Amino acid sequence: EERATATRAGTIKGKFAYMSPEQCVAKHVDRRTDVFALGVVVHELLTGRPPFVGDSPVSVAYQHVREPAQPPSMHDQDLPPEVDAIVMKALAKRVEDRYQSAAAMRNDIERYLAGRPVHAPAVPVAPMTTMRAAPASARRPGF
Repeated sequence: EERATATRAGTIKGKFAYMSPEQCVAKHVDRRTDVFALGVVVHELLTGRPPFVGDSPVSVAYQHVREPAQPPSMHDQDLPPEVDAIVMKALAKRVEDRYQSAAAMRNDIERYLAGRPVHAPAVPVAPMTTMRAAPASARRPGF
């Protein structure tokens, strides 16, 4: 069971799969913590799996703190770079690098859906990955 259920002040409550790095190391949390959890949910909706998977809650928490998440397109090659950028910005380890609010993330999603450039930085392409041309159709995969 990966649920922490203690309710005393200063204790962790919730599922490790959705906890931000700062929650895993008992640092200050704020609305950007929720943006991280939203990034986990969006990643899972797009790929069918959370960005961090492990044999135990401790291994998942370790990954949240130390390991980079894989962009959703690593699991679904039909997802465009803009979707990777949005999700990866939400999953940034440093709170300063994340969307500063859910509204800011929503605005970037709306920009993408409208065919406008997103504010999230592009995700570097792995050396073994090849670049794909954008689909010719007007369909906007991802969101």
